Amino acid sequence: MAPPEYDPAKRREALRTFIEREKLSVLGWTKKAGLTESSVRHFLAGRSDSLNDKTYESLAYAASRHLNRPVSANELRGEQVNKIPIVDITGMARYGRLRAPSPALDDFADFAITNTAGAWAPRPPSLARKENVTCFQMPTETMAPWRETGDLVYMERHQSPHDGSYVVLEGKPFKDDNFGSDKFRPVVIGRLIKRTKSKWTLRQYKPRENFEIDARTIKQIYRVIDWPELLGVNNTVFFDDKP
Repeated sequence: MAPPEYDPAKRREALRTFIEREKLSVLGWTKKAGLTESSVRHFLAGRSDSLNDKTYESLAYAASRHLNRPVSANELRGEQVNKIPIVDITGMARYGRLRAPSPALDDFADFAITNTAGAWAPRPPSLARKENVTCFQMPTETMAPWRETGDLVYMERHQSPHDGSYVVLEGKPFKDDNFGSDKFRPVVIGRLIKRTKSKWTLRQYKPRENFEIDARTIKQIYRVIDWPELLGVNNTVFFDDKP
């Protein structure tokens, strides 16, 4: 018997919403997941009341690889409302900084992320309605004291961050034999100083320096969700003489 909180209609609607939002083909998705299209089609059409856990896990894994971000089975069920995935990261040796005339993002990357979630972080109430939010643990001290090593950094996909905001820029995926067959994505984090069509200027704090990145080497842009927004407050200050 299904648990009392299980609602086939809500799960069905959540899966439909996910497919539409991510513009997925059911045939292509199920094929990549190693599943038969009919099992998912029957569920979406209401001809069956459930998909088993193994099916959800297979769909989530295939979606993660296709979308280049962590996707959980609970996200597909529409039930992952109180947690946010912490993406796996690995350190990268920094090399060639500012030596190339058009430096690629790889030249500045301190770490890389994968498509998998190693753990889960609490979802603040302020992010309850935000989709595609992920986070990672800061692996370096390059942004201290704003973020110390080990601090959580929440981020969301964003195409037009404003100057002065904190951003995470992701480069093109690559494979590293030292870390197995998974694709890793070089990542750099910093404060956006200025951007043009050809380059982005970022600032890191430790050591304090500005550096430029060739815009052509940026694959994905994330906006860091900073403390005021995480806490659900704005920058308004109230003055009141009353105790």
